[in-house]
Amino acid sequence: MHPALVGAHDQDVAARAVTFALARGRWSVARALAQRARAQLTLDRNWQVYFASWHTLASRLDGSPDAGARAALESIARDAGEHAGWTARIAQRFVGEIDRDALLRHARTPGQRCEAHFYEAMLRRLDGDVAGSLEDLRAVVATDVLRYFEYELAWEMLQRATAPVTAAPAGTATATPPPTR
Repeated sequence: MHPALVGAHDQDVAARAVTFALARGRWSVARALAQRARAQLTLDRNWQVYFASWHTLASRLDGSPDAGARAALESIARDAGEHAGWTARIAQRFVGEIDRDALLRHARTPGQRCEAHFYEAMLRRLDGDVAGSLEDLRAVVATDVLRYFEYELAWEMLQRATAPVTAAPAGTATATPPPTR
């Protein structure tokens, strides 16, 4: 694992690295980072769902095998009962056990609505529904849940979707400013 992903805040650093790559369309980098995090970190059930979801998204967008990420989501979804927690609902949605409406019904807090709309946006994108994906990304930003990775992802993806594409001079990097907090 990259040295930056070793230390007291491993899952947070790994999550920041994965979501940074996802937001910038660097699917293979996001996939590799999520795979490493899933393999090398001790993640609780909630973090397992987030990393497996990000891994699954990046793999599908990259056209690469998911190295067991979907199987992890299937296992979590299968074990979810009637009173399962929120992240089990995300897992169920990813594997098709519940639909969009059911996920949104289970989203009771602003943070859960933020996450629900983000994952719906990504699933719509995978299905080729670009307009629907952008609609859900706007719904994420409308939640104003600034502290969530999904909010930052949505904000960045919307900025990139509406920003004109320009070439940077060789050897330089361009960056979109972070959301105003």
